[in-house]
Amino acid sequence: MSSKQSDTILIIEPNELLEFPYIYLEQLGTVRRLSTIGEALKEVVWNTPTMVFLSASIEPKKVLVLLDTLKDASHYSLIPLIIVVDLTKEISSVLGTSWGGKIAVVDSHIPKKDLIATITRVV
Repeated sequence: MSSKQSDTILIIEPNELLEFPYIYLEQLGTVRRLSTIGEALKEVVWNTPTMVFLSASIEPKKVLVLLDTLKDASHYSLIPLIIVVDLTKEISSVLGTSWGGKIAVVDSHIPKKDLIATITRVV
């Protein structure tokens, strides 16, 4: 992912207090943080993101709807997807998908250098 201003990173995270790993993303482009799948669906339709960070705390059925919408919004290849496990939550879920090799799972304590390496791998 380049450092162009046109890069849009969409974060879907219901925990408004969770700062990491999202705090590291501001230098990579425009960050749009939303708390619900409903908001994210509208955003994806009007402004296709360059990359998506998705909370593992969101209900799996809602995640499936978002993944279908992201797939439809992807023009040349699937939009890179990073699933974030919030370690303060008791229950998280990660759906089984290969997402064309453009997927990763990280936790909320990932060091910055590891997050950047993960982003580089999925892009």
